[in-house]
Amino acid sequence: MLLLALVSSCTQEELPSEEGRGGLLLTLNDATISTDVEETRALPRDIEHKLTDFDIRITRQSDKWIAYNNKYTGKRISVYSGTYDVEASFGQNENLAYDAPYFYGITDLTIVSDETVQKSIHCSVANSLVSVKFEDKDRFERFFNTYELLVELNGEALALNEGSQEQSIYFPS
Repeated sequence: MLLLALVSSCTQEELPSEEGRGGLLLTLNDATISTDVEETRALPRDIEHKLTDFDIRITRQSDKWIAYNNKYTGKRISVYSGTYDVEASFGQNENLAYDAPYFYGITDLTIVSDETVQKSIHCSVANSLVSVKFEDKDRFERFFNTYELLVELNGEALALNEGSQEQSIYFPS
């Protein structure tokens, strides 16, 4: 009987305590990450993304411990009490890339034990883009049979030309 009580107490000590935990209900506002060109003027028309494509990273400010590093779900996230930086991102902030917007947003918040904090992160396009659009394409093509726009950055180069399927070139801001 004594042996069972000892095993039971060791098992209970190994389990993490739920004491001192609170929650975060995070939202990403569709309007702040819209891909409608007329609205944001930052993205080509055909580039799509979903909220569940966003990566969420929650880092405790005091010691930089990462409490959460996963995809956005829209569900409550349980974390220990404390002050955190919450980052949301989508895509990669590459040196040069075709049709590759990088969205980023950050906010800070404090989690209190046994409470759920609701927070929204404003995400926006965090890299720059170059695209080519001709108002009168027929007139332009009468004067130029071929064209090419070359973007060079840090020893890398990408081009847009008359045969390109790509719509834009992105680079870090």
